[in-house]
Amino acid sequence: MDILSHFRTIEELTKTLSREQRLLSEMFEKRKLMKYPKAIALEIVGGNESRLSND
Repeated sequence: MDILSHFRTIEELTKTLSREQRLLSEMFEKRKLMKYPKAIALEIVGGNESRLSND
């Protein structure tokens, strides 16, 4: 599934990006690592695994 087809409107996309700004910043800082640990991402999003899913 194309990730952009997941969002119905530009507003939905920008709200999601804004809500996950902390996670995106953290991932960007660690972008040179081979893998970004899912446990760290889960901690940043408050343990809500559905926020990491692209379904």
